[in-house]
Amino acid sequence: MKKLAFLALLLFSIPAVASDYYIGVGTGISKTNYDVRDDLKEEKYYPLVDILGVDLTDDMKDTATSIFVGKALSDTWALELGHTKFGMFKAKASLGYDVDYEDHHADIKLGANAKINSEVLSLSLLGTLNPEDKFKVFSRVGASYFVGDIVGGTQIVANVDDKHHAKYDRDTNRIRGVAPHLGLGVQFNMNKGIAFRVEAVRYGNVYEGINIETLTANILVTL
Repeated sequence: MKKLAFLALLLFSIPAVASDYYIGVGTGISKTNYDVRDDLKEEKYYPLVDILGVDLTDDMKDTATSIFVGKALSDTWALELGHTKFGMFKAKASLGYDVDYEDHHADIKLGANAKINSEVLSLSLLGTLNPEDKFKVFSRVGASYFVGDIVGGTQIVANVDDKHHAKYDRDTNRIRGVAPHLGLGVQFNMNKGIAFRVEAVRYGNVYEGINIETLTANILVTL
């Protein structure tokens, strides 16, 4: 947030043809093209997934939230700085089986999971196709600084002769990078100071070929 405030200060110090500054907030849907199955297929042990009956599940959609500040450079062009949180993407693999040995019985469950909590700080140039109309169509292009925290964990749970045993391991890694983004949207100016915007944005190759897309509804207030 400190970076966002600093860059916003720089943005508001840029001379402009029009003196329209605005702020806005939005929320909607985020999703990614990451598939845990495709990732595992690159590993040499992937055939074991089918042989052992490993259960693979993932949830690659969540709620996106955003805040942004902007400045109109003209009736057609605007410069915008935004911060978007994509929510939490999740993937999980689990395997369970029973073992009988002599007079002993064990119920064993193995699991691995990963959660990705990510966000971007983005700078965009917006162009409006029909600036004179109340109902406007616009596009955006820009660059984003991506930060993601990957929390991975494994667990082994065993009930041996009705006695419970468990072991958990957890690890966190942070990934960073710069990625391009493109967007297309429509904006309805309800009055001189308030506008409503619906927009789709694609953040490309945020990490090793992974893309993230958002569809959000936004409220803008002219300062």
